[in-house]
Amino acid sequence: MDLKQQYTIDEATEIINGILKKYSDDCRITFNNNTAEITDSYKIKNKGDRRLVCRILEKADVTNRDYQSLAAEWQLHNLAYLLHVGRSHAKDVSLDFASDPRLPVRLATRIFDLLGLE
Repeated sequence: MDLKQQYTIDEATEIINGILKKYSDDCRITFNNNTAEITDSYKIKNKGDRRLVCRILEKADVTNRDYQSLAAEWQLHNLAYLLHVGRSHAKDVSLDFASDPRLPVRLATRIFDLLGLE
């Protein structure tokens, strides 16, 4: 998929929901004031699709974070879900536009990012 230089929130929502729909009708993105929430994000196991969604978020000009940081945070949520750590909260990912305010999440995300585990 060729990416545009910039996306509006509406464009990003439509494209991302199209990507997510192939995993489940329940998978969808919702933009809030400071976050983008992806419902049932644990179902998206394909690294390429996670990266594509995060690249579109990066180009939607809602965050200063790069797509790798966003993808690493998402992967951390998927890992927590897989390991049954806070599973009820880990099934959805809420990608903060600044960074996650929780220190353990920020540290783990940074480690995932540095190791290329997104």
